[in-house]
Amino acid sequence: MADRAPDDRRKEMIAVNVHQTAFYDGKGPEWVTPANSVGANLWARLRQRVMKAVSPAERQRVYELHKTWLGDLSDSKVLEIGAGRGSPISHYLDQPAFR
Repeated sequence: MADRAPDDRRKEMIAVNVHQTAFYDGKGPEWVTPANSVGANLWARLRQRVMKAVSPAERQRVYELHKTWLGDLSDSKVLEIGAGRGSPISHYLDQPAFR
């Protein structure tokens, strides 16, 4: 069986990404939905409560601390495996891809 052409694989990947975007964009701010398992909904509720209790200044401090731990990623390849919209550090990790 011949391998699919790179353009076909790219189109398939884009179609999957569009489908995933539609799924995650349809979620509410709490990310609690019937599509999630009970555990995922419980985690979403817990995380939402914790994040409301943390001040924006403290969130920024934690973000800067994580960036320090990671160091300069400009010449690195990063595989960030996550779910949903990610976190602020996810956006820091993907910046080298756009340079």
